[in-house]
Amino acid sequence: MKIIINERQYSIIQEQSLELKGKTLAPKYGPPKDFGKSMPGGDVHTMNAVLEMVTSFIPTVGPFISAGIGVLDAKLYFDEGDKLGGYLALAFSLIPIVGIEVAKIPAVRRLGKRGMVSLAEKFKSKKPLNATETLAVNEIEQNSKLITEKLTEASKKLSGVASEVKTLRGPYIEKFGLDNYDEVLNQFITGKMDKTTFINTLKGGKVAWGPWVEFTAKYGVKFSQHEINQMNNLARQIKSPDPLTIYLDTPAGKNIKHTIEKVWTGDLRPDVASKLKKTKMMASANDRRITIIVNNVDDLPEEQIKYMLVHEVGHLKDAATIKSPKLKSSYEDVVFGKGTYQQFYNHPFERVANTALALQFFTDNVRKAQAALSRQRILKALDDIIQYTGGNMKELSDDASKLLYGNNPKSGAVEFYQEMLKNPEWPKIMEKVRNQAIDLKSKIKISMNNTPNPTFN
Repeated sequence: MKIIINERQYSIIQEQSLELKGKTLAPKYGPPKDFGKSMPGGDVHTMNAVLEMVTSFIPTVGPFISAGIGVLDAKLYFDEGDKLGGYLALAFSLIPIVGIEVAKIPAVRRLGKRGMVSLAEKFKSKKPLNATETLAVNEIEQNSKLITEKLTEASKKLSGVASEVKTLRGPYIEKFGLDNYDEVLNQFITGKMDKTTFINTLKGGKVAWGPWVEFTAKYGVKFSQHEINQMNNLARQIKSPDPLTIYLDTPAGKNIKHTIEKVWTGDLRPDVASKLKKTKMMASANDRRITIIVNNVDDLPEEQIKYMLVHEVGHLKDAATIKSPKLKSSYEDVVFGKGTYQQFYNHPFERVANTALALQFFTDNVRKAQAALSRQRILKALDDIIQYTGGNMKELSDDASKLLYGNNPKSGAVEFYQEMLKNPEWPKIMEKVRNQAIDLKSKIKISMNNTPNPTFN
């Protein structure tokens, strides 16, 4: 269901600010005197510190309201004359999206916007908090200065586009939905989308190439656009002498720092160098590290290095690499020469990482195809893949084959699907491909103008 906020609703909320005196709430709208005393989730000091942060946020609230962020939740309180509840709902719903480092507010990020709105209600009404909510309140208290700074920065950023947002938000939401609008705002606020792209996106132009449309693998191992962008950059910097890192969402948490260790076989003992003669990259989830044998990737094109990184990151995101000692032991056996190539290739660790790689390769091909194929041809090719993976089509069309396998008949994607065809997990792999194709159809429908182009090389 789409929820569209009209101008009257915005004006109602904006009018609620008129009784504020300076940077404090009018007394009749302030918290009760004993606020926080009986809160199971924190002491009076913590609660008061959080309230002080929310109060300092009030003068900057206008641009957020104008942009429509948090309005629906806040309006419920403002309609009842409850300014404290309204500003709590606004501030709490904004904290997860204004670009604060994940490591500083992991519980806040876990709760997300909806969870934080629920926390605001509990916070105000002094209802018991669960463990995650208690951690979130403590994170807000400990980082209140930083949060206030980020909210202020975001408010200034939105002030610079206030007139455009006021004109364009309604038609954009009507066309693309509220969720997409929220995502575009998030990308702009956090600096992942510049002002020009933001305005052009709201105008409903070539939104597909806006960075908020994430062409990433979403089934099995999931990648974010931020992670894919980092891998693209790392592929260009492998030979750089500078230290390299990548931040990943893994079973250990969100935005976890991982080190890129660069090794040259000439610097190693001869016996170790011999074992790594054909090795290009290795990943260690326990050490949060990807090791790259630089002289073994020196002559490879950037795209191939990028997909090697995708494969290794797939390992790092696989919870079983840490949680299953039995699988880890069997993997070490096949890696260190006690098994055949087929046993290695079909090991669960390799299957998961290779599936992630194949889905990202498929997704990248769809993204690139926008420069060469018409909207109808891409959607038809994706439909063919959906039918094929569902068992309703015996052979893929030429366009569908190029999206799934690429243009090289000897590509790694072709080898992967040929090997997995013999694997008991084949039906599950096909289900992931089908779901990814369905997801990509929705991306193309949003992102692409219907401009035909006759060739796809």
